[in-house]
Amino acid sequence: MNPFIYGGVVKGRDFTNREREIKELETYLMSGRNVLLLSPRKYGKSSLVMNTLDKMRRKGSLCAYINLSRVTSVHRFLGVYLREVILEAEKNKEKAALLFKRMLPRTHADVEIDLDNLLDPGDKDIEEDRIQQAVQEVMAFPQKMALKKRKNFIIAFDEFQVIEELDGESLLQSFKCSVEKNNKVSYVFSRRNLGDGSELGRICDRYHIHKVLRLKKIPRARLALYLSQRFEQTGYRLEQGVMDEVLKKANDYPYNAQFLCHELWERKNEKKNIRKNDVNLALQDIIKRQSPFYSSLWENLTSRQRNTLRAVARLGGEQIYSKEFARAGGVGSIASLQTSIQLLQKKNILNRTNKRYEFEDVFFREWILTEIN
Repeated sequence: MNPFIYGGVVKGRDFTNREREIKELETYLMSGRNVLLLSPRKYGKSSLVMNTLDKMRRKGSLCAYINLSRVTSVHRFLGVYLREVILEAEKNKEKAALLFKRMLPRTHADVEIDLDNLLDPGDKDIEEDRIQQAVQEVMAFPQKMALKKRKNFIIAFDEFQVIEELDGESLLQSFKCSVEKNNKVSYVFSRRNLGDGSELGRICDRYHIHKVLRLKKIPRARLALYLSQRFEQTGYRLEQGVMDEVLKKANDYPYNAQFLCHELWERKNEKKNIRKNDVNLALQDIIKRQSPFYSSLWENLTSRQRNTLRAVARLGGEQIYSKEFARAGGVGSIASLQTSIQLLQKKNILNRTNKRYEFEDVFFREWILTEIN
């Protein structure tokens, strides 16, 4: 069985090289502090949070993980939030269903909440005159459960910026109030990177953040050792320089490194002998399979955004606002370049890390260099 896993949450023995980050996150949460976890995409932020929660759950804490990326309304938020809290606090699903119905009344009083509906609350509306009261009750519920069970409750919100995008001032006010008052509940808020400016300060103030953690790349030597061992454990032999080439092509992104190793493992499953040249062949196979997606992504960009990406792919992402970069890259004025960069960041195509702009999907960069430039 292929030992390299990419895409989705990775847990247990397949999640590695984040022991220090897990310990740090656990320490802050156990001390009652709220944590803001910032990370570029494909760094393993969700996996880090869920593995930390699993560890804390084994030690006796109540832990709920809420992914807000698909939440589109206040009603949906309350349903998803309450579902995860109840299922964590009440293991008997029949009792959990009754508790869910009592806590979150629906439009019609006679609606039955069966187990299937409990696991998928749907988008049924709460009565309009009950919204504010429902928000307050739901946000206060983890504190009540923590006191009842005599345990700490840890709530993790992934992509928590969605909360501010929902049309519900009562939700924001009740959320802020609950975070401040719930002394038996600790929160970890995770999202893509933010700068160090006023936006970060505003978020820390609103959600009473005590600690900001920025997830960095796994050190190359540690990641290389882990990946090499996975090959060796399944009987593969690596030519000298193979792993350096893998991490160079993956730009040290854990997701892309696992993706490329997965492809290498499949390609050489019979001979189990991997040479340095095999890395580029595996990468080309990945790019060919991803080409329809990349082509669609490219076609939906403006000409200025395309020129910007070509320049970053070819010249690198450092000092991009210099006159030299603008001239060599053919990207036009500095002002238009700034606009393109901002829009490409919003589209999750470029990411700024340590004053350097990088492709969030480094294989998209390889596609541009291969198919466009």
